Amino acid sequence: AEDADNSRQYARIYHELGMIADRQHKLEEAIGYYQQALKYHEAVGDLQGAAGNYQCLGIMKFQKGELEIAIDYYQKALQIAEDAGNTQGTARVYHELGIVARIQHNFERAIDYYQKALQIAEDAGYLQTAANVYGELGHFASDQNDFESATAYYQKALQNFETVGDDYKVAMTYYNLGLLIEKQQHFEEAINYYQKAFIFFKQCQDWKKADATFMQLGQVLEAQEYWAQALPIYIGALDGYIKDNNQEQMSLAGLVAFYLGRMFKILGASKFDKIFQEVIGRECPEEIRKFIKYVSEKFISDMN
Repeated sequence: AEDADNSRQYARIYHELGMIADRQHKLEEAIGYYQQALKYHEAVGDLQGAAGNYQCLGIMKFQKGELEIAIDYYQKALQIAEDAGNTQGTARVYHELGIVARIQHNFERAIDYYQKALQIAEDAGYLQTAANVYGELGHFASDQNDFESATAYYQKALQNFETVGDDYKVAMTYYNLGLLIEKQQHFEEAINYYQKAFIFFKQCQDWKKADATFMQLGQVLEAQEYWAQALPIYIGALDGYIKDNNQEQMSLAGLVAFYLGRMFKILGASKFDKIFQEVIGRECPEEIRKFIKYVSEKFISDMN
């Protein structure tokens, strides 16, 4: 009995170490820890613990692009969950299998898995799992340009995420709705969704996603020729990226400069300067203006 208790404790520790490594994006370390946890779970016949680690290993292999291995792990987790009558585990694994099938462009199989997951989740009242599946169905419908179905699925996902208080998934769903509506050129509605997504990403302190949403908002405003609203978004982003002064942020600064250069080219120098003065409250600094002008002449003209 003592050996069994020790094995369960080791399994729990290794599983937690796997979760930590996963959050740090150290996939190989996470896989090693989950495999160790699995060994201890199987040694004491803890099938439910083993199923959880099979699912985690499937997720790790999916993230590495090793889809067939991921499927094998998911199928093992599914068998245990179904045999034990674990409806929540079963629904989650069907959801994961649906994601893999969609990535493999096996759309009929993906829909079948999603529908199975959704049926179980809704019957049992698993709102979080149901919301995740609705989100995936929304992605699928969006990929098929079935905008009406995609909107309906995203709205159902949003309602569930709001009910369970998952603010990050709320933010992601608003963002996905923004992308979907923007594809249909319903720009005013897209702006509204992006603004909501931006607020939630900030609350969740995902600054990278908040920046991406802010930039998406700027592009929609620009498409509507709302220059006065788009300009401060771009200027603020450019200033922040330059101040951060790391390689990733500097590449983003180059992208923002491209957007500003495009705006400069469309508006012309005098109108750009006038809007900058009105919105920012000062003249555009000469070094920034020269850089934007250079981008507009060099790169944007090359695209025409």
